[in-house]
Amino acid sequence: MGTFRCVICIPTAKIFDGDVYYASVPSDEGYYGVLPGHELLLGLHSDGGLCTVNLDEAGTQKKEFLLFKGASQVYNGILTVLGSFGVEPDQINRTVVESHANNLRVLIEDLKKKNDPQDKARIAIFKRNLEWDEFQLDYLAKQGK
Repeated sequence: MGTFRCVICIPTAKIFDGDVYYASVPSDEGYYGVLPGHELLLGLHSDGGLCTVNLDEAGTQKKEFLLFKGASQVYNGILTVLGSFGVEPDQINRTVVESHANNLRVLIEDLKKKNDPQDKARIAIFKRNLEWDEFQLDYLAKQGK
């Protein structure tokens, strides 16, 4: 079996770019698998999930990426996976994420109390970041970590 190119990106970085034998990608319809020669595809992953790529044919060497929201496509032999946020699960630091989430909650509440219409965009951004933090913490809890 051959390989295909897989690119995984978030708005601030390309977090993976390489040849893989297989990929498991989250989507709104559940997970789907991609092998070389996969047909054209466009998928949404409104919630997100774990994207796994096999680096060897046997599937013993894998990389995983926790992605939050986004889309994916298979086009011209390339799988492109886009996430609003993403991280390798072993890079998640529970203490840092919990602290960041708590700070965001305080910021959101403070801005709401000011009731300034100009702060609506900041509140929306902070809420989106808080969703990502909670998504990571939920993932860790499901893994028993």
